[in-house]
Amino acid sequence: MLITKPIRLAIAFLLLHGIGYAQPKNDLFILGLHGKVKKLTITGKREFIATGKSGSFSKRLPNTTVINFDETGNISEATYMDKEGKVITKISYQYDDSGYCVKGSRYDANDDIYFTFICKYDRDGNRLIENILDNRDSLVARLTFTYNAARRKEVTSYYYPPDSLNWQEKCFYEDNLMPQISRKTMSGKKTITYRFAYEKIDGQGNWQKCSIYVINSSSYKYEFRQIEYY
Repeated sequence: MLITKPIRLAIAFLLLHGIGYAQPKNDLFILGLHGKVKKLTITGKREFIATGKSGSFSKRLPNTTVINFDETGNISEATYMDKEGKVITKISYQYDDSGYCVKGSRYDANDDIYFTFICKYDRDGNRLIENILDNRDSLVARLTFTYNAARRKEVTSYYYPPDSLNWQEKCFYEDNLMPQISRKTMSGKKTITYRFAYEKIDGQGNWQKCSIYVINSSSYKYEFRQIEYY
């Protein structure tokens, strides 16, 4: 059968847009949030913010984090503040019409950009790589991600260029929550495991209090969440 040019073009379009690539997961799915969340405020001492975005880890631990979501369920902006309410850093995200995060920018306390990151996805809509660039567009770090069968993030790896692995983190899931995280720092060859206990589940099925325990340690932390819905 002779395949005409219009048919060939239609086939190519389907392969690129309808068959080849799935819709990316939105940030509500990545965070395990239910319902149409508009704003998430997290307070309490913690050692990480589990957004899966570049810049989630900081030596200056913020006391309050405010995350705003657009109506598609993606993070539009995340602001990290100290216990006095002073902004430490802010991250904004840009998406294309298909919901892929094409660029993110991290701002300092003076609202100047000092990091940007560019994302790459696989055919299933999973974010595979985040290349982190300084304000001269030089590569300073790279995050890579792998996923389990349920398309939940499983392993996060942080590299210094060109390919020096600095740390790696693995998540273990139960019932769409994240009960345990193991984080290994390559420089010190040390693995720290965190276990989570969730309380105060709201009507949408989202937790409002989380206790974070460090395995083989007496230390523990609390996180409290206030959720505003559309």
